[in-house]
Amino acid sequence: MEWKLLALRTESGKPNDKALTEILSPYRQHRSALTDGLRLSKSNFAGAKAIVIAGYSYKDMPLEPAIGAFEASAATVVKLSQRSEASFSGLSHPVHQEGKVFAWLIEGEAN
Repeated sequence: MEWKLLALRTESGKPNDKALTEILSPYRQHRSALTDGLRLSKSNFAGAKAIVIAGYSYKDMPLEPAIGAFEASAATVVKLSQRSEASFSGLSHPVHQEGKVFAWLIEGEAN
């Protein structure tokens, strides 16, 4: 299982310019969710393999566009299960107060 955090804002509330790279980059050196999924699909690990992305949402920066872009990009390299998701809220941090956790099983490499 690979986990990634999608924080579109920094701790101080400024836009996080690196957030999408950590999720969408096709370059192995960036160790993104996309390349982690491909690496897992090729691994010989026994049992289920999964990608989990936990993200903070903001009124002006919702998570859905980034998650949709991840799913579209991932479909070119791996076969993902249907998305599972759960919301969370009530966090005490002044910037990161709510969000969602998304998860997919990796069912193999894309055809």
